[in-house]
Amino acid sequence: KVRAMLMAGLPLPAHLSAQRAMKSISSVQMTVQRSLATTRELDSRFETTKQRANEAARACIEQSRASTEPVEPERLRAVRAEQRATFALADKKLQLINEAHDLVDRQVSRLDTELEKVHNDLGFVVHPRAQEAGSSATMDGIPPLGAPLLFEPEPEPPYC
Repeated sequence: KVRAMLMAGLPLPAHLSAQRAMKSISSVQMTVQRSLATTRELDSRFETTKQRANEAARACIEQSRASTEPVEPERLRAVRAEQRATFALADKKLQLINEAHDLVDRQVSRLDTELEKVHNDLGFVVHPRAQEAGSSATMDGIPPLGAPLLFEPEPEPPYC
């Protein structure tokens, strides 16, 4: 039934749409976990490559201090190649982290939208002042227990 509605271009009822959004969370979780595992692997490779680049640079500097002859261009190219490899791994890691962040951000936005649809379908209304005060949704304008008042109470009339 859901597939037929989607194929026909009809909007899903909010509760079905929210269920689909909740199911998609598991795929997001798996993707983020894979990204974290890959990030750890890249981090390990980055540290190894960084150590090699630092050692090559130190050796090159020590050789230039100990000798009056200039450092061989081949050796300088090797140091630069190690540094480029280190930067490439750092860039790859950063890209992977940004992609995971964007995926989670899109999913949170989607869930927010679906939650708002469900609230609207159920008749929940979030009063702007209640939202500012951090209160939850209200039904038919009645605030939940413990919610801040959404109006200023009238002063009691003086009694004679």
